[in-house]
Amino acid sequence: DYTQAVGSPSSSLGVGSDCLAFVGWVGMSLNCVFCKKPVFGTKGVTVPGEGPAHQNCYQAFTALERTFQALDINKLSDSELADLKDMVLAEENDRRRLSEDPDSEGDVELF
Repeated sequence: DYTQAVGSPSSSLGVGSDCLAFVGWVGMSLNCVFCKKPVFGTKGVTVPGEGPAHQNCYQAFTALERTFQALDINKLSDSELADLKDMVLAEENDRRRLSEDPDSEGDVELF
């Protein structure tokens, strides 16, 4: 058996409280999903959908992760990444054009 204490990690980690939960384990050790070493006591966090992790391992993971609005950019193929880049450039051009000329017809300039 283990007891799980859930609290707000935002004060200690500087991340949103909906992302993590503090976990304390009594009489049981679980391994960190990132470094595979045991996580003991209250120095660990539970990463939703992943499992237990050390606070430092989770912070390093989130710093290196290339995810935006639930889109894992790292998993895109080269052609998908190129398509995404084209879409972003087209959106930037359209927004710039609208800010310079709010009465424009709405034609999208790709480059």
